Amino acid sequence: MNNDATEPFKPTRDDPFEDSYEWDYEEERTSQGILWGRVLVLAAMLVLAFVVGRATAPSGVPGDEVERLQNRLAASQAEVDRLEAEAEQEPQAQVTPTPGTSPSPETTEDTGTEGDTLVYTVKSGDSFADLAERFYQDATLDDFLAEANGLSVATPLKIGQELQIPPDPEP
Repeated sequence: MNNDATEPFKPTRDDPFEDSYEWDYEEERTSQGILWGRVLVLAAMLVLAFVVGRATAPSGVPGDEVERLQNRLAASQAEVDRLEAEAEQEPQAQVTPTPGTSPSPETTEDTGTEGDTLVYTVKSGDSFADLAERFYQDATLDDFLAEANGLSVATPLKIGQELQIPPDPEP
């Protein structure tokens, strides 16, 4: 008895050991097509974002501003070179005591004599606060030192300038 209702279904195919059907391959091909379509859309969006970004980006620094800054840099470099050459030509600054005084602040303090005034020649990098610290061990006496020389603390010191260093006002 050959009854199709009771007989098990047997697919007809060339390879009896193959576990897939033709419709399985069609589904894979369709999902690959969708995947590549998404990749292409993403790439197109990236290119569009790049183009829009470049079109709306600021143009950068104006050329005249760059030229002005380059000229300023060249002038500053020339000033640095001039100052370095001037510093090389300057003799070494030294403390020159007035007659009857000792050359170092330590010996001036040790003698304890008042009225002894030192003459100091300014070196590169000196300031009233540095000199007050060096000679009086108190940087807050920079005003006293400036006033003793008829200057203000804000006055810049020049290399080679001579300053009077009076005795410590607070013995």
